[in-house]
Amino acid sequence: MPLLVPNIGEQESLRYLVNYGLAKPTNLILKLVSSTVNTAWSGPGETDTPTSLLAQAQVFKEPYTYASGGSAAASPFGYPVCDAPYANQYGKLLDGSNWTCTSAEGTDTTTASYPEQTFTFTSGNTYIHGYMVCRANSIAQSFLNNTTASITVAANAALTGTASTATANGGPNGFATNTLGSPYCQVNAVASPTGSAGAFNSSSFTVSSATGIAVGQYVVGTGIGPYARVTAINSTTISLSVPCTGTVSGTVNFYEGRWAQGQDISGTGIPASTTVVGYDQMTGIITLSQNANATISGTITAAFRVIAATAHGGLPGDVVYLARQTGNTTLTVGTYLINHCPDANSFETIPAISTGASVTGGANGVVIYDSIMFLEKFTNGPYYIQNNGDQIKITLNVSLS
Repeated sequence: MPLLVPNIGEQESLRYLVNYGLAKPTNLILKLVSSTVNTAWSGPGETDTPTSLLAQAQVFKEPYTYASGGSAAASPFGYPVCDAPYANQYGKLLDGSNWTCTSAEGTDTTTASYPEQTFTFTSGNTYIHGYMVCRANSIAQSFLNNTTASITVAANAALTGTASTATANGGPNGFATNTLGSPYCQVNAVASPTGSAGAFNSSSFTVSSATGIAVGQYVVGTGIGPYARVTAINSTTISLSVPCTGTVSGTVNFYEGRWAQGQDISGTGIPASTTVVGYDQMTGIITLSQNANATISGTITAAFRVIAATAHGGLPGDVVYLARQTGNTTLTVGTYLINHCPDANSFETIPAISTGASVTGGANGVVIYDSIMFLEKFTNGPYYIQNNGDQIKITLNVSLS
């Protein structure tokens, strides 16, 4: 049934959509839609995906991909490298704090606006048809929109945990809810705040030793904000994705957070063909797709696959769109969240890649794209970029009514 969203709900919805006032990794990047020919783009459609845009006769995508030969830095004709921390990207990083979201008094329209952005080119021979706004991510640009990339869906060692206080209850909507007392790869560290580190509203704290702590891990403890993750490690100073709620003290736990929706899970009390449908990092509660058929006990194992991509550059929290290579018929196409990076050459996702997905690269591999939020066609376009100094100026106004 259709949802009725009151005006204040529209305002809040837009704030979430454009990441109004929030921090990375859910900021947006403004990119251009271009082609090497001037045949008019039909414009965005409800069912458009990154692959459908590339499949259109004129192949609409980012202009930097159109130069024949040369490095990525040479091919955008002045198309800008994105600001840190997304230096692997090209486009304009839209900082959430620069959006203005307002509801016009006496109307049913709510608008989010962003200051004018200018693209200045150093040379040309390309047509700009419109623009797209994508979720910011740190994936290396060489992987994005690259249909020739051979990305492998590879097998990965299973996760294990020991069930505790687990019961065979029905749970909401017939799902069993069970707790794993020892989440995978737990690391304990004693917090020892110094100066402003670890104080209320600070974004970092210090530990006696950072051994075993890694960027992307979830952090739980006294004074730690909800669903905090490690964003950086500088000696014994740990930077967090959310501010501290008070003075950090006592023992702080770090979790890899590798349990994820979609993993195949097995163990005593868990029926065959059961999958994980939810995992709460704060409580360790795992929700299963089937009711337990006995008291869950002992070792619990969750199997899943990873994306193997050399020097991918991605970080936990990045949002990407995964599509299939021509020979891949099993991957579930759609938007994924990077959940964990075991190393610089692989990453795991939420939802988890099915264990039934293809496990070879090449034609059976995976294609990585930006996750497109929305697109717009220029009313009087396309605009031909020909000379050094040619510019495209865009003022974003996104409305809900």
